Amino acid sequence: MKVIHINSDYGNTIYKNLADKLFELGVEQRVFKFVRPNNSFACKYDDYVDVSLNYNNIDRYFFHIKHNKVVKDFLKYLSDKDVNILHAHTLFSNGYIAYQTYLRKKIPYIVTVRNTDINVFFRFMVHLRKIGIKILLSAEKVIFISPAHKETLFNKYIPDKYAETILNKTSIIPNGIDDYYFENRSNPKEIDKKNELVLLTTAWINNNKNQINVCKAIQILNLKGFNIKYRIVGGVEKQNTYKKLLGELQSYSFVELVPRKNKEELIHEYRQADIFAMVSHKETFGLSYIEALLQCTPIVYTKNQGVDGYFKDGDVGYAAQSNYIEDIAKKIEMVIDSYNRLSINSVDEVDKFKWTSISLQYKKIYNSIESRWF
Repeated sequence: MKVIHINSDYGNTIYKNLADKLFELGVEQRVFKFVRPNNSFACKYDDYVDVSLNYNNIDRYFFHIKHNKVVKDFLKYLSDKDVNILHAHTLFSNGYIAYQTYLRKKIPYIVTVRNTDINVFFRFMVHLRKIGIKILLSAEKVIFISPAHKETLFNKYIPDKYAETILNKTSIIPNGIDDYYFENRSNPKEIDKKNELVLLTTAWINNNKNQINVCKAIQILNLKGFNIKYRIVGGVEKQNTYKKLLGELQSYSFVELVPRKNKEELIHEYRQADIFAMVSHKETFGLSYIEALLQCTPIVYTKNQGVDGYFKDGDVGYAAQSNYIEDIAKKIEMVIDSYNRLSINSVDEVDKFKWTSISLQYKKIYNSIESRWF
């Protein structure tokens, strides 16, 4: 079996971890990563990653101009390649390449639907919705990273006449967690809500990650008599852009801002925290939630985003509406009230996020496609 991954975002450890596990299972792979000028050529990649510069900075603003250049380059790239299956790792940017290749060469493909596909392309680029649906209809398999994204796509953007056809070939496969976190998982813990509690977020400080609404929710709870401290680990990626937000966060006496940390240090943060809360407005998946659960730290997550749907609400934490401060406060308090049960439950809910399990699911999909086509 020979797979080519079309992945303009390759470089994230998520994708490398998946590729490494698939190699262990005997899957032959290459990665086609297309980039714009002055982007990613300085990075060092594994020898199975082929980086191609095939469009310019201006092309980025014109979907069809940019992607038709990429298609032309990809077809040339395939001229000396033996391939059975294409795996496009986003619906629009990567899926368009796979779809156009399928029309010309009849190479089957699977496509992964991500946050940007739904919350940017489908939501705002109305003129591209038809091509998005065509990509889905021609794919052999459609993968969603989270149940929430699947629900949003079918509820808002898929016409009824196509829903069943697409639905019948969908699977939900999460991103995986680095084995290091599983090797260093912790035991369930207890709290006394009369004592000081530590709430943790690990993420860049920005408007989407929504740390400010979590601050306002904590303020509500502290006025009710709780004593909650808030550690925000991650720092600011764009100092000038978020200078005002940074100042607002620093105005809360219970907030401590902590620079980015490596995974060894992060484990300590998750373990020492009482609650992990990340109520982002938009979230593809959110590995941090699972990393926290591996330290038996209950979570507050975003309703209809990220990991929502992987857990029954109230099993390991609670989903909150990102724009409603009172709801975030309510869900934090619910975690406190059910803390011991939630911490115990987390032990049994995280094994589905092992890369070993996830790679086996992908290999099974590749095998089923290969058996139908070859």
